[in-house]
Amino acid sequence: MNRIFQILQLGGLNSILLIGVVRAGWSDGTALALFWCENMLMLPLISLRIYLHRKATNKRGHYVEEQVKHGGGLVTRRTITFNNNYLTIIGAFTVAEGVFVALIIFMINKASIDLESVRQGVTAAAAFMLVGFGLDLIGLNKRPFAWIRSLSDVSLRRVVLLFFTIMLGMPLIAWLDRPKLIFGIFGSLKLFFDMAGLFQDFDPEEAPGWMVTVLGKGFSQYWRQERAQEHHIQQLRAVTDEEPYEGKPGF
Repeated sequence: MNRIFQILQLGGLNSILLIGVVRAGWSDGTALALFWCENMLMLPLISLRIYLHRKATNKRGHYVEEQVKHGGGLVTRRTITFNNNYLTIIGAFTVAEGVFVALIIFMINKASIDLESVRQGVTAAAAFMLVGFGLDLIGLNKRPFAWIRSLSDVSLRRVVLLFFTIMLGMPLIAWLDRPKLIFGIFGSLKLFFDMAGLFQDFDPEEAPGWMVTVLGKGFSQYWRQERAQEHHIQQLRAVTDEEPYEGKPGF
């Protein structure tokens, strides 16, 4: 899926919440519940992309080796898939966050969820996601593993966003009795996280001037050395990830 459609898709997903809250009068609880439902929809669709890409390319990045400790100090190694890690980590956090989202909604005075509005929002979000999924299948076998890693990062950003909303939201409700602030922060962060993911991370060659001023001139050399080392590690990993896997995964 090209960059233009990615931007359109993200804009469409964000517009669902915006139109729902501003034009249709959705409650804050409805908006937050819909965002969690979007995360649940995204989870299997990204997982399926990862699975199909692994079957089509068998790239090394899809396989992760880990140590397994047994009794008596015996340590063995086993190979699992990147998809397995994705489902375990992102899936567990998404399910757990659903519990806290429900708790936040319960804590907000007069908050209610309009199930019909949630259904309409989920339907619209699913349409955007399914179109994106279909487009991503075109030329799937020619896509690099780096594309898979970027997809998993999209889910991670959304999980982190909801995590911060929960961590900031519950104290605001309990101590300040300002529930409306939660959803203002949530909406702003949602748009920022989604759009920031489409562009390169902030990675200047030289240390920012204000940091050099605060930490001293020696920080410039430290910055360059650390940046060069990090880039070297990333390049090695990128090359290794794109190599064909020669093992026998058996799954």
